[in-house]
Amino acid sequence: MSFQKIVASNQAHSRRMLEVVREGLQRSDQVDIAIAFLRFSGLGLLEKDIEQFLNRGSQLRVLASTYLGHTQPHAIRALRDISSMNQVRVFDSNFPGFHMKLFLFNGQEQEIWVGSTNLTKGGLTTNWEMNLCYRDKVAFEIGKTEFDIAWSNSASKEPTERFINEYEERIKNNTSFQNFIFYPNVQDSEVPCDFDLGRKFPDAILEKPARNIEPNEAQIEAMQRLQATRDNNGVKALIVAAPGVGKTYLSAFDARKAGAKNVLFLSHRLEHLRQAQKSFRQIFPELRQSICDGRNFGEDGDQVFATVQSVGKRDHLIKRHWDYVIVDEFHHAEAPSYQDLIAKLSKDFLLGLTATPERADGHNVWRLCDNHIAYEVRLTDAINRRWLVPFHYFAVGDDVIEYESIPWRSGGFDPTALENALSVEDRAELIIRHALLKGFDGTSRATVGFCAGRKHAKFMASYFNKKGMISATVLGDDPIEFRLEIYKRFANPKDPLEWLFVADVLNEGVDIPAINSILFLRPSDSATVFIQQLGRGLRLHPDCEVLTVIDFVGHHRKSWLGLRAINDPAAMSCARSIHVADITITPPRDCEIVLDNKTQEILAKVGKFRSKNQACKDGYEKLRLELNEPPFPQDLFGRKDLPSLKDFRDAFGSWINCRIQMNDAEPWELELSKDHPLYQLLDRSEQDWQAPRIYPYAFLWGAIAYPEKPDQGYVKFFERFTHWKAEWKPEGETKVSQTMSRKLGALWVHGALIDPIFQIISKNILLDQIEKRIGLVIQKDYKSRHGGVLRKPHDLEIWKQYSRPEIINYFGLQYDPAIHNNGVITFSNNDPFPEDIIIITKIDTSTAHEQYQYINNFEDDGLIFRWQSQNSNNSKTGVGKRLVTPGLANLHLFVQPKSHTPAVYCGEVLPLRYESSNPIDIWFRLPSPVPLESFNNLKE
Repeated sequence: MSFQKIVASNQAHSRRMLEVVREGLQRSDQVDIAIAFLRFSGLGLLEKDIEQFLNRGSQLRVLASTYLGHTQPHAIRALRDISSMNQVRVFDSNFPGFHMKLFLFNGQEQEIWVGSTNLTKGGLTTNWEMNLCYRDKVAFEIGKTEFDIAWSNSASKEPTERFINEYEERIKNNTSFQNFIFYPNVQDSEVPCDFDLGRKFPDAILEKPARNIEPNEAQIEAMQRLQATRDNNGVKALIVAAPGVGKTYLSAFDARKAGAKNVLFLSHRLEHLRQAQKSFRQIFPELRQSICDGRNFGEDGDQVFATVQSVGKRDHLIKRHWDYVIVDEFHHAEAPSYQDLIAKLSKDFLLGLTATPERADGHNVWRLCDNHIAYEVRLTDAINRRWLVPFHYFAVGDDVIEYESIPWRSGGFDPTALENALSVEDRAELIIRHALLKGFDGTSRATVGFCAGRKHAKFMASYFNKKGMISATVLGDDPIEFRLEIYKRFANPKDPLEWLFVADVLNEGVDIPAINSILFLRPSDSATVFIQQLGRGLRLHPDCEVLTVIDFVGHHRKSWLGLRAINDPAAMSCARSIHVADITITPPRDCEIVLDNKTQEILAKVGKFRSKNQACKDGYEKLRLELNEPPFPQDLFGRKDLPSLKDFRDAFGSWINCRIQMNDAEPWELELSKDHPLYQLLDRSEQDWQAPRIYPYAFLWGAIAYPEKPDQGYVKFFERFTHWKAEWKPEGETKVSQTMSRKLGALWVHGALIDPIFQIISKNILLDQIEKRIGLVIQKDYKSRHGGVLRKPHDLEIWKQYSRPEIINYFGLQYDPAIHNNGVITFSNNDPFPEDIIIITKIDTSTAHEQYQYINNFEDDGLIFRWQSQNSNNSKTGVGKRLVTPGLANLHLFVQPKSHTPAVYCGEVLPLRYESSNPIDIWFRLPSPVPLESFNNLKE
């Protein structure tokens, strides 16, 4: 048996204990498990497997303990209810402490695992554990004997309701029992903003004393990008950051860095302004601050925190010049009231803050910042970097509701009919069963249920209260004083209130870090809203290691939305991935997805009948509804939830044909033939020209904006898109005419576009059409070449996928396609440190020209990588010598399965031996073997 078969350490080079236990339950007739700690964070991941095991008539015994009070009382109750009283016992003693970790799987063969793993999230999935497997009859019998002795010990108690209640009281009354998790860099922004209205904080969330606050890692990175924007004469920028990362503090830190004395902070809610004022006061204690709302005029403040509605009525604020203007929850800024106000304000710099720019209120706001996102860290990235709490996502098949009978209108279910359908007792019973089984992490429950509307929320709270589960309803039109009081109670672990059922609240702005479980009780119709609601429970909190998420999934056209929203596109397929209907979903780091059988059946049926053409039509309709106008290619930027532009062009041929088929085409579009120069220009402007510099697109824009003076238009492009001054050269690219002729052919003559292009529509309409097409490419180009966050090599994560621009960023540079597209790239360091060399190579080179086909492959069970250099490399000199000689350079290996795919970081490698020169064959030793789940993917 190989090393990787007999060891489970939860590390990439080994197995995870979660898979060991799942596989053991699947193939065994009798299973005995003895562990010190039992928590929902581990039990929930095995609940489905245990139920299936018991349904086969197999025998299970689980022995946990009360040692140190780390086992959750509610988890004991849940396990007892899954199995039965006589299959669960609890060793109730701290002296001696019960610390056994033993797994006995008895089926066609006997297998015993002994080591360090408890039935907790960490023990099963994330901690560096050490568990060894023995398939030996003698070892098995020894383990079984020891288990039986412990099982029969007088300290092993049956988990009666009385015992569980008494144990729970002991935990509450003995603080030495309580085990907490400490998270660094938790800032004051994690205190709920709704609580800072001059009221006393509850015991659970006491206000922290004033102190010097330093920016966290995300804020430091964002400020670097904002400073780069200002260095290039940029005057506006958008920050996209997941809930909980600290956007308000970021804006305060950056305003100070920019030297701003006059700051205007805008929001649509007073609660946000109070929290922002508190944050800014800690960063700017020397400046005067004031509020502008319905009662306060904000006249005496260097820093004014104002609602948008109030500023519009205050001429003295509109006429004042501002060094720095911040618009919070910027996804609302497309509203006319926002746009009018932003246009009127005199300002040096505008910063938009949002977690979700994809239109919570039906609009795209990127264009308000000239499509310039200075910094972006989405929810999956923030979890991967451990800035947010990870989650366990449980999808429960909802076969109680017949969704096909609910009317579908304007891209979603009829609201009234949906509420009526969901407000039934059978479904409420389903929800209670799974909420209790899957539980929560922490000392007390704090569960939020997101409902379809007022009626549904009230029904759920009423039904839960009838069952003795203390619940409350919070609605969007409830008075603010009422909402605040409920939030205070809910956040206090000593209060019996454990369940909140909400409608039209808690999507944004209000942060209650105590939330440790979330119920999605309505079909999600927006990925944006789904992420916002999920984000309510992801704030770092000392009493919660993992957020429990339960999504009730029905058979309807948006059944996949939740799963697609939590997919990490940068992650390789691994043990955490789920595979349904030829679709693979991988959650962020330390997160898990568990689908019950009904959900898998539902998703398979929904996914099976959705063609690429239909996906494009659905995506187009989705965008049209969100934008409240027909979409264009630029609106696809950053939309990982939609088909790509290539998919649209494969389905429709061109964006004009797409608009025609979707009944959005203008009369002039209907009249254009494919041979007309205007049609050809629009078609070619949708394509990625793979330009290493912005110049061709700038000349195209200038040739339309100023057809008589294209060179002048080229200059004006950089005034229109100020962030592109990073590539500004007065003379432009010397070879730009060749590029234009190659891309546009007969449409480009003597440095200008031919006349027939301007004969169908006006210059302004044509410029708008071109901007909306090239906008997608130039946004992607800017992000890859100038928008990268500069990091260090040691920040790279082994076995994670990276694009080439991202790889370059980790070595302290922005990606330059003119110099960074080689397979071997060197980065000089200051002596005496060795330089860094990266090797980016493909496994499969069979499609390349014969002279570029190399021998690249993993050997020795993935611990060795054989690599062949280019023919020009010599082992005696230059880079070749540094590649084959240990210690001359830090060698970083990145491997692509095939062309045009992200490269997987294999770590810092060591040259073991080499053969020949021109080319050189080198055998590199990896720091650890290729993960079992990744090996086949890399070799494909």
